[in-house]
Amino acid sequence: DSGRPVQATVICGRNRAARRRLLLASMKLENPGVFDLVIKGHVSQPEMASWMHACDLLVSKPGGLTTTEALAAGCPFLVADPFMIPGQEEGNADFLVEAGIGRRVHTPSEAAEAILELTSQPDTLAKMSRQALTHAKPGASATIIDRLLGM
Repeated sequence: DSGRPVQATVICGRNRAARRRLLLASMKLENPGVFDLVIKGHVSQPEMASWMHACDLLVSKPGGLTTTEALAAGCPFLVADPFMIPGQEEGNADFLVEAGIGRRVHTPSEAAEAILELTSQPDTLAKMSRQALTHAKPGASATIIDRLLGM
């Protein structure tokens, strides 16, 4: 309802029921060109990496692979708190917030407010992106292998 142009891409993975519900709901949207919704099912890892590199802000639960990919892509992270799996994902969420890479939201209205706030502050998003890249270790596997081979 902000009137600002937004493109949201929702990647449902293998959740066909969610994808179907979103496709049906998207047909009722009234603001083409202002709010464009792209709905995808399962995507390959390279395609997911491309989406993360292209986005201004990721809204997701902070699973291990998602968090790692977001760091490598320099992608600011809005943690959808109610969907987290207790344990590791809670720790990932705490890390993202404490490192200045992400924020936590608990409700759809909090998410909408945070999205509007962050997307209207490009300097804040840029800082969050820099923080993500600071903590990313894209060459970590090669470094580990080199160290092991050197032992």
